[in-house]
Amino acid sequence: MAVLLVIGLGFVAYSNCLDNPLIIDDRILIEDDARVQEGRYLELVTGEYWPGARGNQLYRPLTSLSLALSWASSPQPRGLRLPNLLLHIASGLLVLLLARRLSGSLAGGVAAAALFVVHPVHSNVLNSVVDRAEIGATFFGLLTLLLVWPPARALVEGRRDQARRGRPALVALAASAAFAMALLFKENAITILGVVLVADLCRLDRMGGAAAPARAARVSDGHKTGSATGSPSWRAWFPARLLRCYLPLLVAAGAVLTVRAAVLHTMARPAAEIAAVDNVIAQPTYGLAEGESPFLARWGTPLAVFGKAAGLLLHPDPLCWDYSWAAIDSVHSLADPRLGWGALWALVVLAGIAVSLARGRLVAFALGFMVMTWSVTSNFFVVIGTIFAERYLYLPSAGFCVLVGLLAAAAARRVRTAGGWAVRAAAALVLLGLGAGLVWFTGLTIRRNHDFVSEANLNRVDLATNPRSCRLLSAVAGDHYAAGDFDAAADYAARAIQICPELTPAWQLAGLAHWRSGRAREALPRLERAVRLGAVASEQVAVAIADIHRAAGDSRTAIDVLERFIRQDTARTAAAARNNLAWYLITAQPAEDRDPARALPMARQAVEIERGQPDYVDTLVSVLVALGRSDQAISTLEELLPTVADSDPGRQGLVEKLAALERERSAQRSARGSDETVPRDQP
Repeated sequence: MAVLLVIGLGFVAYSNCLDNPLIIDDRILIEDDARVQEGRYLELVTGEYWPGARGNQLYRPLTSLSLALSWASSPQPRGLRLPNLLLHIASGLLVLLLARRLSGSLAGGVAAAALFVVHPVHSNVLNSVVDRAEIGATFFGLLTLLLVWPPARALVEGRRDQARRGRPALVALAASAAFAMALLFKENAITILGVVLVADLCRLDRMGGAAAPARAARVSDGHKTGSATGSPSWRAWFPARLLRCYLPLLVAAGAVLTVRAAVLHTMARPAAEIAAVDNVIAQPTYGLAEGESPFLARWGTPLAVFGKAAGLLLHPDPLCWDYSWAAIDSVHSLADPRLGWGALWALVVLAGIAVSLARGRLVAFALGFMVMTWSVTSNFFVVIGTIFAERYLYLPSAGFCVLVGLLAAAAARRVRTAGGWAVRAAAALVLLGLGAGLVWFTGLTIRRNHDFVSEANLNRVDLATNPRSCRLLSAVAGDHYAAGDFDAAADYAARAIQICPELTPAWQLAGLAHWRSGRAREALPRLERAVRLGAVASEQVAVAIADIHRAAGDSRTAIDVLERFIRQDTARTAAAARNNLAWYLITAQPAEDRDPARALPMARQAVEIERGQPDYVDTLVSVLVALGRSDQAISTLEELLPTVADSDPGRQGLVEKLAALERERSAQRSARGSDETVPRDQP
């Protein structure tokens, strides 16, 4: 019944997200990755996680393989997202086992698992298909932890009261395999090794699976001496623990890291390569005024982010998919309230660990689980590519849910055992409060899933949460641009530029919006700034700049811009740029800049890249006519006309052009026939 309850809650909370469209990173890592769509499994194993030139030095082959298999099975959003939900529920069931083993209470296990499967902070992970990386790493990480704990009595005394303990070598092999799989889903699973160490330092092996502080006190002497009343001493059991647990896990981690280094040719992305807009901690001097300390920006900001993360675990509303600059600004002074809030949470955690270590140590383990699994993504010890994301809380939230499960187990025991009515009433109120919180969280999750019904809706809602996020402002500008509201697009792009003057997409959108609105004078400097910042690989920018120059009568510059763009490797599929270049080469002013021979391969490539586009077909036919190949133009038009949809407005123009060419050919043939009948001696 407990298992069915957890499964049911998972489907209740997330069933309304299954049909949401693929958005943000899903489009890059699934829809735009030919390796995933075409099932190039070997390339997914031997290549970077991100496709093509987008690579950011990540290696997650199991995530990529699972996405390719899901796409092959069902490329629809529901088919892609359902495995995420099933794996999420399975992770919740592992949380149930862990919390039950720690608390010795089924009620505690159910409370922990139920909270885990409905927690709103996981909504981004469940709605983003590629965040299967988080779920897979968590599932196999928890499986690793359950396999290796608690082992001490079994390793030293050789007890065979459980089949798992009777085969330590097999257990070690299974644990190392699970750990390797967790790492191959996502690299932050390396923190599970630290969680195992935390469990050993808390000596959970001698708890016997029950939260009993009094019992822990009774066996404390045994803990020190290794007597029969308690667990073996550290000196007695640690060598076996090292051999049967830590060594296999370290071998698995070493193997995965070796493969990762061979594929990426590096172990970690250098902080100097991380843009401040993604993680201002990597560039601690960014945005600082004169006299402000980079030291505080580097080390105080992670503490402020820790306070933000802790707050979202307790009160996950509102949520947001982006926390880049300046949704989270760096800490500039000691008076920053975020710094005090983060320091307060850090003190609460440290105090909880200290008090728990002196008593039952179960709370210390749960808090240690949270801190350890947060350590890699915290930017304290290793600077990563993003300052903060809600998906980073997925694995640490398991420790938080276990902590809540311990509270529920203690309250349930107080309600059942004899005692004062006040204590029992307080315990009952705690259980009622946890139940009400569970209902509230479920409602928040269902509501949050609705925000993902479209990318434009998500950007609009989340901008209200983080109005100073330059990336969100730029995303909303892009949404307005796609909808044809160019004035609003230019406005939002300008606001993004004001916050982050180095944000290339914002300059690009601002220029394109002004261009489409007919404001060439405002568009050109913005587009040229985008090129200087790195937007040279954008086809839209190249086409717009060339169009502006040509409209100003400078066909030569327009041709040069498009030719430089097409020579780039990233422009292999740029059909619009090739089509426009071909057109400019046959219509340039002055006429000496025209070159139909150079235009012909460009026009042909545009048609091959994007078949069925009437404009591209028209350009190719016009180039052939300019070369004097009218018969070839007619045959080409007859060949390509069926590729244009009947509903396309441009099709009728091509039909009329074909008729005109045929009439012209007939007229020319008639004229040639008339010339042949005229006597040679007549004028």
